[in-house]
Amino acid sequence: MDIPQIVSDKQLRIGVYGNPLRPGRAGVGHFTSELCSILGRYLPNATFFVYSQDPAELPTQYGKWVPRLEPRPIFQKMKPVLWLKFGLGKMIREDDLDVFWATSTILPYSLGKIRTVSTVCDLNYIVVPDTMSYGFLWANRLFFSGDVKRTGTALAISQGTSDRMLKHFGRRASLIVRPSVGDAFKPQDKEMVQAVLSKYRIDGPYLLGLSTWEPRKNFEMLVRTFLKLKNEGLLGNHKLVLAGGRGWKDNRLVSLIQGEGGSGILPLGYVPDEDLPCLCHKGGRHGGSGDQGGRGIRGGLYRTDRTGTQGGDPDNHCLLEEGYTSLI
Repeated sequence: MDIPQIVSDKQLRIGVYGNPLRPGRAGVGHFTSELCSILGRYLPNATFFVYSQDPAELPTQYGKWVPRLEPRPIFQKMKPVLWLKFGLGKMIREDDLDVFWATSTILPYSLGKIRTVSTVCDLNYIVVPDTMSYGFLWANRLFFSGDVKRTGTALAISQGTSDRMLKHFGRRASLIVRPSVGDAFKPQDKEMVQAVLSKYRIDGPYLLGLSTWEPRKNFEMLVRTFLKLKNEGLLGNHKLVLAGGRGWKDNRLVSLIQGEGGSGILPLGYVPDEDLPCLCHKGGRHGGSGDQGGRGIRGGLYRTDRTGTQGGDPDNHCLLEEGYTSLI
């Protein structure tokens, strides 16, 4: 990505809800991290205060980033949404911010006259409430609507989310900021690809599923479909590689995979960012036997998100790049 022109040289003080940036970050964390890197380039004289209960992974190449860890033991142990709502306001007021960015939509209480920006990724507590953990579901039911209505600027990640905001909250997104493929996802050196595949003991052709294990991602349907096609002889020696850590309400998925030992399903657990481009690579050479010899390992990444089947979202789609199948 080219360094953009400076948008503002003001010495702004910007607060960022940083819990999504903690190690092992999921989709919201990746999206937030990419935006942080861009903001550091656009606002070179701004100071960004990143608030979290545990150390967060901060962008360091551009901009000034100040980690603000929760120092009070009782608040360190709080559920994140409760800490965000009831514990964070005091720290924010102490830093005399110009703007606070609520990266997970929910706003702290008692911000005074500080301007606010909220990112709205989805309305899952309305669209697919059964896929959420009980506590997080009720936190969203209590706070989500009011905070979206009162934030100064509401960002959505898709037109579909903006449309749902209008339907349920009476306001569209102020701006739509769509996710895209990160700079790391580019053609990879074949030796690097092979090293990553060897690290995870992947040989032969495979299909790749990439997500935290949670009901909304529909991994159970993916696994059952893979097993059915495998039993019918339609997938040859393909394996199903699942990259992503365990989430919630996933016991049935775990039992399904464990009950099919040796069936070609390979769960990797959480995969660090640096390994993902090689796993998604479609042109890495493979020296194995059979029809893969000299032709390259083929990796496919398939969308199974349930929100795509309940009302749909025209902005959630698959982008095909040279050498890749990447899910957006």
